[in-house]
Amino acid sequence: MQAKEIRVEPVFRYANPFPRTIALPGAGKSDIEPLLSAAHPFEQGIGAFVRAARADPTI
Repeated sequence: MQAKEIRVEPVFRYANPFPRTIALPGAGKSDIEPLLSAAHPFEQGIGAFVRAARADPTI
């Protein structure tokens, strides 16, 4: 690490932030629309995962 000048940085995570974070858009406190590239119905879930795995923005 010293020879290659690699830095190790610790990551501190808070306990159980996910339920509160997921509730923010539903409460109108966070606009997630700009973060979405596509929406798929449940029946097309496998195709959506395939699209995400390809990481091809043109699909």
